[in-house]
Amino acid sequence: MKRTTQRNLLLIGLVILLAGCTSEKKNEGFTVKAKINNPENYTMYLAYQGDSSYVIDTSYTMEDGWPVFKGKVDEPVVASLGVRGNPKNTVVTDQGFIPGPSLNFVLSNENIEIEGNADDTYMARVIGGKANEEWNTIKGELNKITGENWQSTKKRFAAETTAAEKELLNKQQQENSNREKQLTNDFIKSHPNSFVSMYLLAGKVNELDLADLKTAYSQLGNEYKNTSYGKSISDKIKNMEATAIGQSAIPINKKDLNGNPVNLETLKGKYVLLDFWGSWC
Repeated sequence: MKRTTQRNLLLIGLVILLAGCTSEKKNEGFTVKAKINNPENYTMYLAYQGDSSYVIDTSYTMEDGWPVFKGKVDEPVVASLGVRGNPKNTVVTDQGFIPGPSLNFVLSNENIEIEGNADDTYMARVIGGKANEEWNTIKGELNKITGENWQSTKKRFAAETTAAEKELLNKQQQENSNREKQLTNDFIKSHPNSFVSMYLLAGKVNELDLADLKTAYSQLGNEYKNTSYGKSISDKIKNMEATAIGQSAIPINKKDLNGNPVNLETLKGKYVLLDFWGSWC
């Protein structure tokens, strides 16, 4: 009986040890295998917001004939995968060129596999990670909208496109914008605990008024509110509250054209005209 107990304890210890090793491996970093056809003909890139700067990584290795990116992120981020050098992904205009859409997906410290075509990487299928699995529930429709908009852009800059046709293309893109807005709004409501919902809402901060933004944010789970996307929403709410109509003006301490200090507080009770401008105007 005593020997059996010792054996059981040993087995339990091994299970805990193996679980710990598995957990450590999960946190080592990410591996993104990009199964995009004809990778030798183009330069692939993985772009994402790093800890202190924006990363555009083209230093992948080839494994089994496919590009593989490796690295580590401090928190989940939305990354872009695309190809350079493919003329089908570029529209040339009189003033330069317009790059085609790339694939957006959630990059976390997990194994992620991407399968697609170099001519339309935005349509690629993403496998790996809970957030990507959730996002995939609407990706089909979103990708369809992206594809329609990209084809519209190509047609708009074609030499033979008439003004009337361009007007129809503009109308189509506006309709697509409304469709996309509805899809993402529905996703946020039905997936309040998803990282993707936090990301999507962060992209809407300039579309919503203060009341709607606060309501939408309050209905999301707390797990991702400390991510960069969650903090950007929180900061936006604070700024909107501080500058709302009826609130006291934010203190301004600047110098006038003569170098004399100007404090907005000293002008209290007087009419003050604030003229904001940019040097590029």
